[in-house]
Amino acid sequence: MNKWKIILGVSLLLILGVVIGSILTNFYFKRWFLAITISPRARTEYVMNKISKDLNLSPAQKMKIEEIIKESEQDLLKVKYRERERVMERIKMELNNDQQKQLESHIEKFLKWRQKVEARYLH
Repeated sequence: MNKWKIILGVSLLLILGVVIGSILTNFYFKRWFLAITISPRARTEYVMNKISKDLNLSPAQKMKIEEIIKESEQDLLKVKYRERERVMERIKMELNNDQQKQLESHIEKFLKWRQKVEARYLH
């Protein structure tokens, strides 16, 4: 009987570890990975925290470097959106009218999902 109690206890402990690990991984993914990949503000904050600690930046250096990073984030967003529009136009040229409408619907759903994700995890 004692042998089964030990096996059951160890099994429950392992299962509990898997469940807690999954929950924490999910939390980490949503908070950090999504924030860094979606939000320029979050990326800037992440980079600034990382290099401020690693490089021991002065307050003046922090201000200047943060402005550089913010500026580059805005430039990257402009390029990203322009390229996305260009690709979508090229794709649409290969589609018939019904397919174009379906593509527009998919894009609209994606943008709504993205807004929902941003609202939920980034604010």
